[in-house]
Amino acid sequence: TVVNYPVVQSGINNDAYLDKTYDGSSNSSGSIFMDYRNDGAFADTNTVIYGHNMKDGSMFGTLDQYQSQALYRNYPCFYMYVPGYIYEYQIFSCYAAPTDHPAYTYDFPTSEDYEVFLETLQRSAEYNTGMTVTEEDQVVTLSTCVNTRKDYRYLVHGKLKQKIKMEE
Repeated sequence: TVVNYPVVQSGINNDAYLDKTYDGSSNSSGSIFMDYRNDGAFADTNTVIYGHNMKDGSMFGTLDQYQSQALYRNYPCFYMYVPGYIYEYQIFSCYAAPTDHPAYTYDFPTSEDYEVFLETLQRSAEYNTGMTVTEEDQVVTLSTCVNTRKDYRYLVHGKLKQKIKMEE
C-alpha cells in the first residue's frame, strides 16, 4: 500500500480533519489524523491514527488490503516520519471490528489493563502474524472505514520496532 501523508492532530476533537486538509482547506478526503486525546509525540502506549477509506485508493483507501496475509508477508512494517527520526512499526494484528471495539482505548490505568488490551488485539486478528506484544511495547493503531458497514472499521496495529535517527 502507498500511504504517504502528513499526520495532523486537533486539540479539540476528532471531527476537525474529517473534511479538511492539513492546511485547513476544505476537502472531502480529509486528512490522516491522530486522535485528539493522544500525545502528539507518539509517546502513548496506543496511538490511534484515522483516515478515510477513499475509493480511489488515497488516504487509507488501501489499508484494508491487509486482509490478505500475502500482503502482510511482503510488507510487515509501516513507518512514521517524525522530526529527526523514522519510527518503524511491526504489524501484529489486522481485522475489521465495530466502532466500539477496545482498539480505540488510549489510556490504561494499570499494566494489567494494557496486557488485556494487547491480548484483545491479538485475539481479534484475522490471521496469525507470528508477532507477540508485551506491556513494554508501544502500539500505533491505523483505522479506516469499512465500505460495507458504517458501524465497522478496518484496523491495523503495529508495535514500535525501532527509532532510526536520520542524518542531518
